[in-house]
Amino acid sequence: MSKSIKEEQASQADESLAKFMSWRETQSAADVAAMSRGAKLNRTEVSKRVGIAKSTLNDNHLVKKALLDWEEELRGKKQLAALRETPKESLPKGRESDSKVEVEYIPYDQSLKQLKRLSVEVESLKKKCLDKDAEISRLRGRLERYEELSEVLSGTGVLPR
Repeated sequence: MSKSIKEEQASQADESLAKFMSWRETQSAADVAAMSRGAKLNRTEVSKRVGIAKSTLNDNHLVKKALLDWEEELRGKKQLAALRETPKESLPKGRESDSKVEVEYIPYDQSLKQLKRLSVEVESLKKKCLDKDAEISRLRGRLERYEELSEVLSGTGVLPR
């Protein structure tokens, strides 16, 4: 039984990777800009758009590696901000002796947040405009019926009061 569970988990991992890879191919530079948060892609937004759980992005090593590779590729294309190194003064005490280079992500750009908010607002205004256009069309149809009735009554000599 444990063998079948492992096989099922492996197939789910492969399925998640396939979903991610196929989704990734459809993304434009504007889509990437909307999902970016500094030097990284917003994991929550990516998971929603791909249709997989956020934990899959972190726990599934195949998907995680594919996402990190894609981020590096996007940085190479200048679609994501570059990673920057943390100065030694800002490292916590006791960490100066570490030989590996610390990497810090560039802070979240507020203009992208504002862009997202504005695009949502534009979409809601478009929807309201379409609703108003439909209402105007409906009211014009009703007005036509009353105009015809008024013409018939005035033609017969009977005018409503």
